[in-house]
Amino acid sequence: MSFLRPLALGLMCLSAPVSAQDDPSGNVFYGFDFVLVPIAIKWACGGEAEEDLSRIDAVVTAFPEDAEAAQMERIVTDLKKAQTGEVKLAQIMGAPLNSEQEDRLCTAATKLNLDHLEPETFEIGGDSELSQEQQLAWRNFFFVVENLSS
Repeated sequence: MSFLRPLALGLMCLSAPVSAQDDPSGNVFYGFDFVLVPIAIKWACGGEAEEDLSRIDAVVTAFPEDAEAAQMERIVTDLKKAQTGEVKLAQIMGAPLNSEQEDRLCTAATKLNLDHLEPETFEIGGDSELSQEQQLAWRNFFFVVENLSS
């Protein structure tokens, strides 16, 4: 199963609107769900949220019109439900998980961070500098998601 399906389902399970998320009309938050859903999984697993929230807030503040069009305030509110336990891991993934799958997913997700996320990253031609450690962490996370059923 491709990781695109569970992540898209996860976003819908969080009741997050995707109007600007799936419309490449120049909104800087286009495709941002592929970052936010893994972070919601991290939070549902008990991972640190404050630094992630700070990074998300900086980008939202830098692009207020795009953030409003993408309904980022509502999305962040929904994401926080994962942090508080109001939304469970299985709900985010859109499928029940056994304890071994949850353990594998949480081990991978809690290593993710948004340290590289800066408003400049979202500007045309902006470049994100992921450390090698984070490149590996994100790659591993998506590998785990793709192989949850095995």
